[in-house]
Amino acid sequence: MIVFAFFGVIFGGLHCIFAYPTMFERNFWRASSLTAITITPFIVAPIDYILENFELSKGFRRVVRLVLDLVMTILALLRNQPQIDFLAVDWTEYIPHVF
Repeated sequence: MIVFAFFGVIFGGLHCIFAYPTMFERNFWRASSLTAITITPFIVAPIDYILENFELSKGFRRVVRLVLDLVMTILALLRNQPQIDFLAVDWTEYIPHVF
């Protein structure tokens, strides 16, 4: 879980470096990225560690898992992306090739 948390931090950090049309959008996106992508793994990882390594009652374990699954599902469904966001980017135009 520590490895997943580490990659979550990197992934979240990448979302904070892009340029946005307005300062409000930039600040709002960065704040959202920092909380939802960067900080969340460090909250979920210890909870998962406790669930996997300590004896907890099955009922309590189920409730915690259900709450975590519900939160992650809701977060995934909250944003309705415009269709243009699903177009593939030709990264070869932006990243020079060495060979």
